[in-house]
Amino acid sequence: VNLVRPDAKRLLEIGANPYFSSILLKEFWSAELDFTNYFSTYPELVTQSLHYENHKGKKRNWKLEFVNVNTEQTAIPTTDGVYDHVVFCEVLEHLTSDPLFSLIEINRVLEIGGTLVLSTPNVARLENAAALLSGANIYDPYSGYGPYGRHNREYTGQELNWLLQYTGFEVETFFTLDASPNNAARYFDVETLKSLVVFRKQDLGHYMFVRAVKRRNVLPALKRPM
Repeated sequence: VNLVRPDAKRLLEIGANPYFSSILLKEFWSAELDFTNYFSTYPELVTQSLHYENHKGKKRNWKLEFVNVNTEQTAIPTTDGVYDHVVFCEVLEHLTSDPLFSLIEINRVLEIGGTLVLSTPNVARLENAAALLSGANIYDPYSGYGPYGRHNREYTGQELNWLLQYTGFEVETFFTLDASPNNAARYFDVETLKSLVVFRKQDLGHYMFVRAVKRRNVLPALKRPM
């Protein structure tokens, strides 16, 4: 969330649930905030009551409203160029068939020069390299929550850069981090592995974090709500 510029004025967060980043945005940014989920079949307005204690120890009650919409099948329900920021964190890997549709829609609702903040797992992370060398499977199992309950496609940094360039964005900031415990040593001796991956030492973290700027409009997504 720190990739969001301090001067953000109107921001859309896609995939708000479970609201950790939503609460941070509300507490530390003054931007006008809109929220949408990413996988619902039927668009509808949903109100979620949040009860939490903020960084100052103050108990807060917040009725957060967001629109359920499937962002790889249906247009984001707003007009063109209305946001200066879109936050799209931990969503890309859950899409089942059409990441370009979602990214083109994000491009459409952002103004020229607007910012996309995106995070997604790094399929080329150190832990996966170790797992593959040991013969372990790096893919998610089937989920009891359906196809959107698992990671359907994880990306490398190069692939992510290609996707963003193709959909009208220029990557301004890119880095990887282990935001959860790195379990590479569970699969393979890391000292043995080190010489094979040292050339990518900046690209071995579990998660990729990107801030990209919209430089141009792209062709509108073909699908629209009925």
